[in-house]
Amino acid sequence: MRVVGEVTGLDRQDNFHFLGTLSTTPTMSADLVQVQAKADTAEAVNLGGITTPQSVTIRAVENDVQLDTSYSTTFHAELSLAEGEVATFTPEGTLYFCNATAEETATIAVVAVGT
Repeated sequence: MRVVGEVTGLDRQDNFHFLGTLSTTPTMSADLVQVQAKADTAEAVNLGGITTPQSVTIRAVENDVQLDTSYSTTFHAELSLAEGEVATFTPEGTLYFCNATAEETATIAVVAVGT
């Protein structure tokens, strides 16, 4: 599968490409921006109704971000993105994000495909 996308924001435009093998054909997609509700508090990434994400691209739009790709009961940062950086991955479980700098709320752009 090849996913080609474009993430824009803050007067910037980034293109990304993801090549991978998926076990099933994606039936849903999401393209949204999420603002962290409260600084220093991890929250679930909104995937627009996708329950089984197969590819997720996240861009740290405002402030640095930490991602937990297999959240269970406690947040453990597995990926860190500086403001403006982009990561494409397949989550291993529930996807959460949190600000990386104390007392700042983070904003992320999310592009996801799955079922």
